[in-house]
Amino acid sequence: MQRLAPFPLVDKTRSTLALPDWTVPAWIAGIVVAGAALRAVWAFQVGLHPDEALYASWALRIADGSDPALLGVYVDKPPFLIYLLAGIAWLMGNTPASVNHLQQIVVAGRLAAAVAGLVSLTLLYSIARQIYGQRVAMLAVAMLAASPLAARLSPSLLTDPWLLLFMLLGLWAALGKRPWLTGLACGLAFATKQQALLILPLVVAAFLLVQTEITAPGATSRSPRLRKSPSQPRAGIAAVTGRSWLEFGDFRSPFKQRSGDLWRLLGGFTLIATLVLWWDSQRWQWMPSYWERSATTYGGLAVVTGPQLARHLAEWMQVLTTVLGLPLLLLTAILCGGRLIVAIRERGSGAVPTAGANRVQRFDALLGLFMAAYLAVHLATSLAPWDRYALPVAPVLALLLARIVLWWTDRLALQGRRSAVVALAAIVAVGALWAIATAASPRFPVADNSTYDGVPAIAEHIRDSEPATAVVYHRWFGWHYGYYLYGTDLDRRWWQSPADLARQAADQLDRRQLVALPSAEDRQAVEAALKQNGLALAPVLTATHRDGSPSAVLFSIESSAGAVAGG
Repeated sequence: MQRLAPFPLVDKTRSTLALPDWTVPAWIAGIVVAGAALRAVWAFQVGLHPDEALYASWALRIADGSDPALLGVYVDKPPFLIYLLAGIAWLMGNTPASVNHLQQIVVAGRLAAAVAGLVSLTLLYSIARQIYGQRVAMLAVAMLAASPLAARLSPSLLTDPWLLLFMLLGLWAALGKRPWLTGLACGLAFATKQQALLILPLVVAAFLLVQTEITAPGATSRSPRLRKSPSQPRAGIAAVTGRSWLEFGDFRSPFKQRSGDLWRLLGGFTLIATLVLWWDSQRWQWMPSYWERSATTYGGLAVVTGPQLARHLAEWMQVLTTVLGLPLLLLTAILCGGRLIVAIRERGSGAVPTAGANRVQRFDALLGLFMAAYLAVHLATSLAPWDRYALPVAPVLALLLARIVLWWTDRLALQGRRSAVVALAAIVAVGALWAIATAASPRFPVADNSTYDGVPAIAEHIRDSEPATAVVYHRWFGWHYGYYLYGTDLDRRWWQSPADLARQAADQLDRRQLVALPSAEDRQAVEAALKQNGLALAPVLTATHRDGSPSAVLFSIESSAGAVAGG
């Protein structure tokens, strides 16, 4: 009976269902191109996520030189993305002359993020190939390319695509024994989003695993930096035995190498982290740190208990289904469960793992611990079940799916069950097509900004056709106005409730007053509150979605008699 080594097993020379080597570049290029097409289409959507609008408005303050350190606004994010967007805005002309110009800046920023997403695909392929082999790498990168969550978040002005890029860059640099680049990648992740603190342990642990391999017994003789030059004269033990002391293993040199590489990693991280700290310190005398501000706006964290726990877990499970799509997520769970049963039944019958298998097992354990810890933090605490928080686990789940699918494929093939292999391949293909269709669907809720499709048209009307002394009330579109109306002197005011809007409007009857309401919102309460103060809504402009359906309506607030006459 054929014995199978316990999962994880990776034999990089195995030819079972392997592709010819000459076709691999073409397949990888095809996967990346398909991923690019799936992502690029969403770079041109009209609507802006509120966070996108906020970051873009901050970037304009930097680009035009009016507030280069952002000392005039409350900032709750690290600086990397904001200054990247500022650089894009500066290159495209830092004076926003029109809404169309501002929309072009948005598209450019989204395309830059989409490119970062494509680089993430290539980094994942390189990482997986070094650890698990070519077959796992190809399937994993295909799964990440088809990921609905990654495809929709990648072309955005959010911080998450860049955080994922620096996470994978750090892992790639760690596997390649590049301590400086590993540290710089960690620093850039720290400069991108606070959640980097949950990701940095993974990168550092991967770096330490590689360092352990370098300094293991017998590894020094294979290290280029520790190799004895043939031209150097031999002395001492080398003269007697004909072998260098390095070939016996020196206990000081590995320690020096490991500590030196750790210092280089720390130096790369410190270089970026110091710049972030200096930037943040500029506001400490009169404004909170971005850490303090983010904690304030978020409302703090707490352990979720009691009746809220079930709902919280259900919401997070719904978010996790967007990572690879529900079919592939269920397939991963089923195959992993089956693998666990096989492991229990075949306990003690596996072959002795090789050094390569040990390395793979260590990285499997590392990735498993990371995913378990990352999910535990989000599931057990009051961290909001926002889809973008799940993006860092997308490449890990893609790797896990590729690993378990190919393990079952090899097992079934060795057992001669070709029909089962074909069936499994068909299920994976259908699941991938499901994921692609989900990512391409306008009904997919992730990064769905269609609610805000009408804001650019409304802002364009206000900029071009309304007096500079007008009052613009906002409740849903405040951050959007901060971007699209940047540079204007309009009086923008937030209203908390219909009664609050009516009260403010009653005090400004001598000025032009405007308010935009989403078409999906019931405006009866607003009309009733205004009516009690002798005011009414008069339609000015109806903005639409791409399909022609109403998106938002811009109203002027008039006295009841004026509104009737105007109608």
